[in-house]
Amino acid sequence: LGRELNVPVTLESRLGEIGFGEWEGMDPAILYRDCPEAIDNFWVDPGAYPPPGGESFIRFQQRVGAALDSILQNYPSEHLLVVAHGGVIRMIIARVLGMPAGNIFRMDVPYAAVSRIAVEQGIPRLRFHCSRL
Repeated sequence: LGRELNVPVTLESRLGEIGFGEWEGMDPAILYRDCPEAIDNFWVDPGAYPPPGGESFIRFQQRVGAALDSILQNYPSEHLLVVAHGGVIRMIIARVLGMPAGNIFRMDVPYAAVSRIAVEQGIPRLRFHCSRL
């Protein structure tokens, strides 16, 4: 996309999806069949029930928060496009809205949806969420 539009692209590793450990890359239907209680617990309270061998939810929250802080500090008046997985988008929006991070999975983030955050007088605000391309 950057090459096609002739705009610079910066990869930010801190905006990677949460590490799902043993669940990484597995078909959700198989996970629900093999360990339904663990999956349900994770979606309800990811802080208390991380994926086996996966990244802690607190670490994920800190990592994404640090990336967002860095972006806001380094590009205070720029228009930026951030492309990320749903968990990262949820975490960013939760931070902007001041909602508990443990509630991020109550927010729907469909594939290829667009959310816009505008920074006005140093305060990030959610302008719209889940608009379709």
